[in-house]
Amino acid sequence: MPDISARPSRVNGGMGSATAAALEEVEDRLHHLRVARGDARLALLASSAAMMAEVVARGHMQPSAAADLLHEACTACSLYADVGADRVQDVIGRAWREAEQQTLEEIAAQPRDPWTDPDTTLLEDGRGPLPPFPVATMPPAWRPWLERAARGAGVMSDHVAMPLLAIVSGLIGAARRIRASRSWSEPLCLWTAVVGLSGTGKTPGQQVITRELSRIERGRAASIEEARAQHDTRTAAAKSALRAWRRDVDEALKAGRPAPERPTDAAIPAPFVSPRFCVSDATVERVATLIEARPRGLAVVQDELAALFLNMQRYNRGSDREFWLQAWTGLPYVIERQTRPPISLRHLLVAITGGFQPSKLARAFAGDDDGMYARILYAWPAEPPYRPLADDVDEVDADLLDALMKLVDLPAGQGTDLEPRYLPLSDDARARFERFRHEVMTVGRASLDGREREWWAKGPGQVLRLAGVLAYLDWAMPGRSAADSGHPALSAAAWRAQEPTEVGEEIMNNGITL
Repeated sequence: MPDISARPSRVNGGMGSATAAALEEVEDRLHHLRVARGDARLALLASSAAMMAEVVARGHMQPSAAADLLHEACTACSLYADVGADRVQDVIGRAWREAEQQTLEEIAAQPRDPWTDPDTTLLEDGRGPLPPFPVATMPPAWRPWLERAARGAGVMSDHVAMPLLAIVSGLIGAARRIRASRSWSEPLCLWTAVVGLSGTGKTPGQQVITRELSRIERGRAASIEEARAQHDTRTAAAKSALRAWRRDVDEALKAGRPAPERPTDAAIPAPFVSPRFCVSDATVERVATLIEARPRGLAVVQDELAALFLNMQRYNRGSDREFWLQAWTGLPYVIERQTRPPISLRHLLVAITGGFQPSKLARAFAGDDDGMYARILYAWPAEPPYRPLADDVDEVDADLLDALMKLVDLPAGQGTDLEPRYLPLSDDARARFERFRHEVMTVGRASLDGREREWWAKGPGQVLRLAGVLAYLDWAMPGRSAADSGHPALSAAAWRAQEPTEVGEEIMNNGITL
């Protein structure tokens, strides 16, 4: 039987005796609900949901924790099977909304003396009691590497894992999609963000990954120069053919003959662009040009993401925002240009990773009515503690370098002929995924609202993407099988550990209307 008092990541501190008593009463009712049968279950469910809504409204439990406990109890007493998920959701929703509204009105009506009852939240960083990054949900071969890399960089595991996941998804790009059913597949593209104050480790964590990518790009400089030389040769030949064709046209017109059609070898290629794996310059035209050079996609890596999201609405009448919304989907996209030919992309897919200072979250998503923020996986690590310097971690990470090179070279066709390969779910993975979808669409919807609800609604698609990326991380680690047929082991814990609650509260507390 789950014990609320034993869930430090779910229950916030600072509660009074009345709240503690309410939590005990909630646990007692949940216990009775788990073992109940018949019509009494719905009444117990409603009362349990109402009491939980009060505790959540007073800030002593996270909504996702309440959803977990209600889901566990409803499953244990077979309510889903007996009355259906819709009925369960309706009972929870009605009881929750009524109790939440009543509690908020009581809180607003309470007199407050600013001298004897100061607002201590002004002294807090807004982070709250979030759990650490779930290292155990990473592929087994990556767990010791992640902890070792974080120690070497002087940061927490979150600081390394979040950019790793996004950058790896950018390397895979449009080459692979994960298929949940015959009619639903997702690209392996992730947007991740590490929230934290300046100087808490966001940039050093990124550099663990980007440093090795830079080594790969430098190691391929000779082959890129060879490709550039071949491109220059084709361009020169095309210009020569174009001049010859124009002479033929002039001669034909002078002689009164029909002008010849322009030969295909007279088409001048677009300017050569060196392929990149990740960039910090995130202007729309720059990113689109780079995707032409590497059609499977790339990753945008920035120290501070607030500027990127703010600028999406400032320029080109918001068309940049449309570009970035599409960049999460991997669908075809055309960038129209006034004086030059349009850029036509078969797969617009861009991974994003970077940092947010807590105070800039609200400004970055002001007026966000299209759910841009909900596409991001957030982590808000604790500040790294002091650790003595150690020499057991090399600056050149051979294991990471080999894994990234394997992902860079993932077979995907040539040029614009890129065709994604699909990863099917095993029967076990699909069953686990269905359980997660059921939780999102029943208990989650009833217990969350506003930004948290919108973020949670993206859960099923994000879980698929994350599972696919984890599968390829496992495949890429040196010593693993090179077979390209493994199925991902879905883990809702890996997704849900990046709790949106504190991030959502940071956005809400800075004046954004939900």
